[in-house]
Amino acid sequence: MARTASTTGRGRQVLASIGALAAVALVVALPVLLVWAAGNPLPRIGGWLTALADDPSAAAGQIWQALSSRDDGDLFLQTLALIGWVAAILAAWTWVTFLVALVVETVAQLRGRRHGRVPRNTARIPGARVQQRAAAALVAAILGALAAPALASAAVPAAIASPAIAAPGHPAPEASAPRTAVPTDAPAAVGYLEHSVERGESLLDIAERYNVSWQRLAEVNNGLAQPDGRSLQSGNTRIYAGWTLRIPVVTSPAALTTSTQAPPAARTRPLVYEVARGDWLAGVAERFLGDADRYSEIAALNPDLEQRDHRFPHHIEHGWRITLPEVARDRGPADHAQGRIVAGGRTQPVPSAPKGNDQPTAPRPPDGAENQQGSPAPPAPATPDRPSASPAETPSASASPPMASAPPATARPTADPATSDSDHRLEQHPGDSDVDEAIVVGSLAGAGLLSALLLATVLRRRSRQRQHRRRGRRLPHPRGGATERALRVAEQPADVDRLDLALRSLAAALAEREQPLPDIAAAWIVDQAVTLVLTEPGPEPPAPWIDDRRQWTLPGDATVSAVTEQLAPLPTLVAVGSQPGRHLLLDLERLGSLTIAGDSKRTLALLRYLACELACNAWSDEVEVVVTGFPSQETELLIALNPDRVRVVSSVGEAAARLRRRVGAVRGALTASGAADTFAGRITDVGEAWAPQVLLVADPDDDDLGILDELGKELQDAGRCAVAVASTTRAHATAGPNTAIIDEDGQLHLALPFLLVEGAAAGLPVRELEPLVEIMAQARAATDERTPPAAESEAWADGSDAAGSVLDLLTAGEPAAAARPDDAAASTADTSTPLDAIVAMPDLERARTVATVPRREVTAAIRQRRRQADPELDSDLRAWREQDKSRPRISVLGPVAVEAPGPVPDQRRRFHAELIVYLAQRGARGASAEQLTDALWPDQQVKDASRRVAITRARRWLGETPDGTAWLPEMGSDRLYRLESGYLLDWHLFRRLRSRGESRGAAGVKDLRAALELVRGVPLDCAERAYAAGARNPFTWLPESDIYPGHLTSAVVDTAHELAELYLDAGDITGARWAVQKAWLADPERGDDGPWHDIMRTAHAEGHTSELRNLLGELMRVREAEVPEDLAPVTYALLRELLPDLLAASSGAG
Repeated sequence: MARTASTTGRGRQVLASIGALAAVALVVALPVLLVWAAGNPLPRIGGWLTALADDPSAAAGQIWQALSSRDDGDLFLQTLALIGWVAAILAAWTWVTFLVALVVETVAQLRGRRHGRVPRNTARIPGARVQQRAAAALVAAILGALAAPALASAAVPAAIASPAIAAPGHPAPEASAPRTAVPTDAPAAVGYLEHSVERGESLLDIAERYNVSWQRLAEVNNGLAQPDGRSLQSGNTRIYAGWTLRIPVVTSPAALTTSTQAPPAARTRPLVYEVARGDWLAGVAERFLGDADRYSEIAALNPDLEQRDHRFPHHIEHGWRITLPEVARDRGPADHAQGRIVAGGRTQPVPSAPKGNDQPTAPRPPDGAENQQGSPAPPAPATPDRPSASPAETPSASASPPMASAPPATARPTADPATSDSDHRLEQHPGDSDVDEAIVVGSLAGAGLLSALLLATVLRRRSRQRQHRRRGRRLPHPRGGATERALRVAEQPADVDRLDLALRSLAAALAEREQPLPDIAAAWIVDQAVTLVLTEPGPEPPAPWIDDRRQWTLPGDATVSAVTEQLAPLPTLVAVGSQPGRHLLLDLERLGSLTIAGDSKRTLALLRYLACELACNAWSDEVEVVVTGFPSQETELLIALNPDRVRVVSSVGEAAARLRRRVGAVRGALTASGAADTFAGRITDVGEAWAPQVLLVADPDDDDLGILDELGKELQDAGRCAVAVASTTRAHATAGPNTAIIDEDGQLHLALPFLLVEGAAAGLPVRELEPLVEIMAQARAATDERTPPAAESEAWADGSDAAGSVLDLLTAGEPAAAARPDDAAASTADTSTPLDAIVAMPDLERARTVATVPRREVTAAIRQRRRQADPELDSDLRAWREQDKSRPRISVLGPVAVEAPGPVPDQRRRFHAELIVYLAQRGARGASAEQLTDALWPDQQVKDASRRVAITRARRWLGETPDGTAWLPEMGSDRLYRLESGYLLDWHLFRRLRSRGESRGAAGVKDLRAALELVRGVPLDCAERAYAAGARNPFTWLPESDIYPGHLTSAVVDTAHELAELYLDAGDITGARWAVQKAWLADPERGDDGPWHDIMRTAHAEGHTSELRNLLGELMRVREAEVPEDLAPVTYALLRELLPDLLAASSGAG
């Protein structure tokens, strides 16, 4: 255990006691002593005052006589007593005002106000400025000491040193007996981070954020010149906005020794556990020792625990670090033991623990690591809460946690405010932590990065599909959204677009320099931070990258400039280790060959994963993935995933001959261009032979293994040459120099010349391949489907579709899609129309084919039915606009917002808002306990108590109806949760207004405009943003719901298009432009062509030809069209009508 803040606290208590005794002596003891020596002066003073009032001249004479005559000591004692009483009165006033200030400051700072000085919003006490400042400093110091962890481990994860990668042909360490690093005592190194002070921050705020003492923070910043010319002076704690403070960071270089052990080596030091909110010492004992009653063994190892209140022996606080007994084994997170391991050796999970909860081990350096420098250990995530060090101040030794350790605590989104420990404990219930911190499990749990890649690709392709979507229709959802939901459940915080941009921008920056290029062999993605692992120390990286010997790190909060026409420098970078918030990627081209050995099922899952990721990576420019050895059906699916990248060969021999020819061609191109290797060729953009080929071989036989062994040696000698091979094998003994071993538990033991790591292996089960192929193929196809009828049972939904359009207005030739059985999103593939077949049609016929859905004329009967179906629409709309405080108002046409009569939750507000939105969109149908659990905790084993706690807190937030009924009642006889009728959901109001507006024809402008006025932005904007690495992803149920954001956007765009047409027909140009802007507010990417048509027709009606030409140019840029003919058929037909001369000229020029 480390020395804690308790020692400092005891010192402060001694000083405070001395000061209190001195104050008592001055305020109490001195007046008592004077009264004993000279008597009470008050009667004599009273006599003087009476005499002065009766005869002022005589009293003045007596006073003068007393002062001018010889004193026998009596006058001195009386004067001294008077002075003492005056001092006592002043001291009493000071004490009273200080006491009042102490109370004011305590209340203010307990409410979360600023520390360290008089807060600006704290009531000032007249005449007590000094006392109030002293009280503020005292309270801040006390609260800061109480808030600091009582147990702070001095053990920092040791930096793992790795040797430089061997040159081609250099012998590698034996895979069967890799070395294990054992840290020894070494002097600690001190580095510094930089923090820019923001308005309202105090020294104590910053000290608490970085878990350092404010005295230490003041010490290292004393006298440091600041931008405004001032500096922090000794004895002063005041800081100003705009200052830059140095934050001391202690790291341990940890000299390394090696011992030969098998990969699953036992740990060499005790585990250190970091306490999470709601943990109990008994819960930690249950988790790691298997018996809650053994908590005393943990207490015995941690002397500082003796400082806690022994009336509550199980009480431990969030942030404390506790050393565990050597026999401790992690059995997975449990009730009141949700923390994480932050130091120590490898733990072996017991068989009963869920695989998704295993705690993988720290990286281990290869043989000879004790003689090397640097550390390619995975980095800690660079978040805004912990600014990264500048290159000049980065400690030489990495203090980063290993890949296998749980990621550091990440700041919650602002919509989920933090609460105090005491508040949390008061409401802690069994299973309460399951609410929003359930660990990701499920069939795609090992494919978090691939899930993020696929989702990003699907969303990009759907954005392009929108230009072909016809009015009244929507983009199809394979399997009713189930596949997308599975991807969202498994997706983990990893900005794959940022990784692609970071690599391309780095390549562009390197191309402008004359320095040697770095030799990059691997990369880490830790939340939003990207770290490149170098095989040897390289040159100084371009900003904003940070150099750490053999690592280049791009902090998560660093801005990356966009670049164009830059080849991806590492197109074969692919993940091999993947767990929540932390992903390890290897550059297969740099390795040349990679052998995946171990459990056959696990090895094939990783190889399948590599194929899928290479087929979908945005940074894998022009990669050709060649597969062989997979079953025929699986091979067909891999090709269908991306036919432009994936190929198949019949034999390993054929593939090897093909790769050898490729190596020869690349070597010739390198010689001709003068580039050192393909990495340099892509950086400098010289030559054209840099597109890599990757061969993936599943289950090779003995003959194939021989071929692959020879090919691997040749590729090792060739270096980077746009060729790579990855294959599986069951025999550990035949593993080559670059080997990844996967055990039956899915743990990856990576033995490479430059890096040894243990952690969770990436993988894709074969059963998940077909759904992924289906959703990718659907995203490529230009199809749409009919919007189904409304699923709600409320009267207002009768006769309308799920987007609010009136079904009666559809023509007989356009039948509505069948209603979804049992509220599930049934497939509507039979109503999808392939638009690819339309391309061959003549222009006019093509335009008519993709035109908007034909509509019937509005009749009096249609208007009557709509009016009778929704008689309360006007009153509900008025309540929404007037913000009726007695009714819950739930918004999804923009960022999610909930306003309700009850008190806002003081914790997990974002989660409870999700629960309320889920029930609100279900309407009168409600949701059973099973449906609610499946929606909010997919694939999780969540206790009933967790669900009940969540429902109770949501019920409290929603409050009561005017008649005293809860807006979220208890379950009824049908065993369903549902909101009481009368709540307001903006999406429902939107559909109701659209339905009534459509039923009124040209007179429905007012209703359509009122519907669009409800739109505040992109529907459910940022709702799916992950809480943190490893936590459950929010709103994963949206793809299977009635409020899928893409469908809501389509409805808004169609409504805006209808309104714009009505405005244009009436000659209201301003109104038409307003409608277009509302459509683009919901669809900022402007994927649909309808609003483009409206704005072009508006510009044409006003005679603004120059604006029309500009709009055409902007549309072509957004659609990435080279010529107008590349636009959607109906758009091109409209342009021919509006700009016949321009298009005729361009056609003639073509």
